[in-house]
Amino acid sequence: MYTCLSEPQVAAYLERIGYCGEVSPSLSVLKKLVYCHSTSVPFENLDVYYCRKEPELTCAALYEKIVVRRRGGYCFELNGLFLKLLSALGFCAAPHIARIKKGDFLPPPSHEILIAELCGERYFVDVGFGGPAPSAPLKLIYDCEIECTSGRTYRFEKRGALVALQLKKGGIFSDMMLFSEAPCDEIDFLPLNAFCAYSPKEPFVHKPMAWLRTEKGKVSIDDNLLRIECEGKTAETPLDSSDKMTDALEKHFGITFAIK
Repeated sequence: MYTCLSEPQVAAYLERIGYCGEVSPSLSVLKKLVYCHSTSVPFENLDVYYCRKEPELTCAALYEKIVVRRRGGYCFELNGLFLKLLSALGFCAAPHIARIKKGDFLPPPSHEILIAELCGERYFVDVGFGGPAPSAPLKLIYDCEIECTSGRTYRFEKRGALVALQLKKGGIFSDMMLFSEAPCDEIDFLPLNAFCAYSPKEPFVHKPMAWLRTEKGKVSIDDNLLRIECEGKTAETPLDSSDKMTDALEKHFGITFAIK
């Protein structure tokens, strides 16, 4: 898990996400990296759902899956490998454990986010959540409305030892997730990964999911429904056969996956 990316691997990773240009550790580069990643590498749980397989989190396995085979993954995979890329490019970043809010109770930890430091400021980074996740790094400041490039508005709220990331809907802020400000070790995600891959309390074992941001919206698969959102309009298509699912994954997500 602690292997670093080599220079050729970094170059291939940047090609995978369609990034070109300066690679110095700056906010402008970080913003572009996050955007390129979220429009190129899909969030998906295909191995967990169809193969009942726990994703391997070693650097070599993540690189082979995401860069070489051009697949996606869920948070521990996408943020895990993105952390390797940031580190290789000279960014100061660390992984943090998060809890996805699912009601009024405190949920168990089941998510990985990253916090990067630039010029004495901290930035929240998440390329492994999908859905309403911020499309750009968010400056980690409390109780201030933060407009994102996607048009969504977020806010960070201090909750004792945790921080709540909130999303504004209909003029009201609601919790999306809670995360610790204390960085963790990469190996800490191994039991969380196993929990998410096998527990019936997690959604990944119950239905196929895929999500990818596009220049004009997003495309997603939730269970057996393909949803394409473009410039405020939404089109839905049922995926009621393995062939339709396979075709949709390849056409809209660039994923070649044999459904058994």
